[in-house]
Amino acid sequence: MAMGGPDAARKIWQGKEKAVQQAEASHVLLPIIKECMEYGFSSFLGPAIVKLTQLYVEEGKGIPLFVDLPLGPVLDQVLSILSKHIGLYKLILKKCQITAGQIEPLAKWISANHKGTTEMYLNDNTSIGKGSQAIFSALMMNSSLKCVALSNCGLQDEDAEVLLEKLTKMQLVELNLSGNNFTEGMKARLRATALHCKGLDS
Repeated sequence: MAMGGPDAARKIWQGKEKAVQQAEASHVLLPIIKECMEYGFSSFLGPAIVKLTQLYVEEGKGIPLFVDLPLGPVLDQVLSILSKHIGLYKLILKKCQITAGQIEPLAKWISANHKGTTEMYLNDNTSIGKGSQAIFSALMMNSSLKCVALSNCGLQDEDAEVLLEKLTKMQLVELNLSGNNFTEGMKARLRATALHCKGLDS
């Protein structure tokens, strides 16, 4: 986005930083964060996202939205804050740049069995395919989650083999696996399970 030179860019940067600091509601802060991303202002995105998470909890948001936000560097902090959120029943972490190194803390959060959290959306985080075993084991240990979306997460047939071993011990009712790299044979095996696996049409 054009900013009209370094002086203009500095003024915009300062204005956005001040706006982040002054924001006292999630619906105010979220669009500011999006604007900062458009401008390429990354230095205070992490603290802004942490603040957004805190506001979600303070406001009692039952469905905190993290869509197309760079959670990677602050995921541990975000999950720590969300673990204190009593009213969290749906968590959306779509396209949030979760890295392979952050799969373990994410899996630990899932396995902690957060009461009341019944839906979780992890779509478009391709690194999840590199830590699928940890994620599937965590889902097996969680008795609250009923609906999980793992669309476009880089899953392959070997990941599905692990999933098939654990499916019978999961409490899930619906699992969305669309957009992954399964062969037609594996899709058929997943469709044949008792679990309602979505997104596996030939």
